[in-house]
Amino acid sequence: MFVGDFIDRGPRQVDTVRTVRAMVEAGSALAVMGNHEFNAIAWHTPDPDRPGDFLRSHFSAKKGAKNRHQHAAFLAEVEDKPGLHREIIGWFLALPLWLDLPGVRVVHACWHQRFMDFLAPALPHSPAAAAALLAQLVGVHRDACLIGSSLGGFYATWLTETHGARAVLLNPAMRPYELLAGEIGRQKNFHTGEEYDFTAQHIVELRALEVDSITPERYLLLVATGDEVLDYRHAVEKYRGARQIVIEGGDHGFSDFAHYLDTVLAFAGM
Repeated sequence: MFVGDFIDRGPRQVDTVRTVRAMVEAGSALAVMGNHEFNAIAWHTPDPDRPGDFLRSHFSAKKGAKNRHQHAAFLAEVEDKPGLHREIIGWFLALPLWLDLPGVRVVHACWHQRFMDFLAPALPHSPAAAAALLAQLVGVHRDACLIGSSLGGFYATWLTETHGARAVLLNPAMRPYELLAGEIGRQKNFHTGEEYDFTAQHIVELRALEVDSITPERYLLLVATGDEVLDYRHAVEKYRGARQIVIEGGDHGFSDFAHYLDTVLAFAGM
């Protein structure tokens, strides 16, 4: 179990990140984000309110020098390798902020339930129950722009068409009730390790969330031709007329997401 802060102190920081990432992707370890990974994301991400600067300021007279000094050891390894830098930030963005596992909770600093419920409510395994919870949240945050990946893209599409939202879709699942029909049985939550029964009723509930047509202007679609799970062409057809970005290569986990943050934020109006 890794609890973050893989960078900014000590030697061979890129090697450290690669080691942890390989273990997590092999299923032999779990990891959560630390404040240093969070700061690295902010250092790398442009600030839409301050053109030319970043969410963690590079140039602020008050904090710019301090921010660079705290991040200097990591920058020394990646600043002249923008592709590597972008790849690592993309993986940091995929790290969970916490894990709520059977018998143990893991977080880098503080377990604050109210804030956690706001940031990432735990979705029920039942698609109908998950949809009801998401609809409640969208009703409260009516100006929100949704971002959904894989099955999250399917949910985001239903929410967009039923609640007038907007959505950024990353390799969205098409007809998941067909894709998952062979997975009925005992399953395990990838992030928490919790086991649950995926049933025929869940397939019925997923099918009920299918939308026959979309409102193209409400979507930004990003798909990777190298998606090893889904055929990207199905999404291109489904969201015909929407703004689309088709990335040559890539993967289902959309590890290049950081490279498209500016585009996503602009679509979201940020």
